[in-house]
Amino acid sequence: MTDNLDLARVTFLGVVAIAVSWILRRRLLGAEAKAHWENSRPAPLTPDELRRLQRWQRRMRWVALGTLFYLGVMVGFTSALPDEAMLLRRLAFLVLPAMILAGVVLQFSVRCPRFELPLGLQSSLGVPPDCERCGVGQLAPKPQAPRR
Repeated sequence: MTDNLDLARVTFLGVVAIAVSWILRRRLLGAEAKAHWENSRPAPLTPDELRRLQRWQRRMRWVALGTLFYLGVMVGFTSALPDEAMLLRRLAFLVLPAMILAGVVLQFSVRCPRFELPLGLQSSLGVPPDCERCGVGQLAPKPQAPRR
C-alpha cells in the first residue's frame, strides 16, 4: 500500500515540476520575445497565410461544436437505451474520447507562419491576435467602412 502511495506522490511531484518549469520557460521566453519584437515589428502575413489560419479556426470551431452536439446526443441516446444494451453504451462512450483527441491534435497542429512555433497553447478556439514569440499579427485586418 505504501509503495503505491509513494509512486503516486513521485508521479504527482514529477507532473508539478514539469508544469512549473513549462510555465516559467514560457513566461521568460514570452517576455524576452515581446521585448525584441516591440522594437522591430515583423512583416504582416500574406493573404494565403491568413486564409490558412482562418481555415484552421473554422475547423476548430466545427470540431468543438460537433463534440458538444455528440455529447448531448450520446447522453440522450444512452439514457433511452435499456440496460441490456451495454455494448451500445460502451461504443457511444468510446467515440467521445476519439473526438476529443482529434480536437487536441487539431489544436496543436497550427504553427506560426513566420517561425513555425506552435500556436495551440496561445489560443482556445480561435487564432490569437499576435504570436507571443515573434509578434506577427495573426488576424486578418477588418475591412473599414467607407467614410462619407
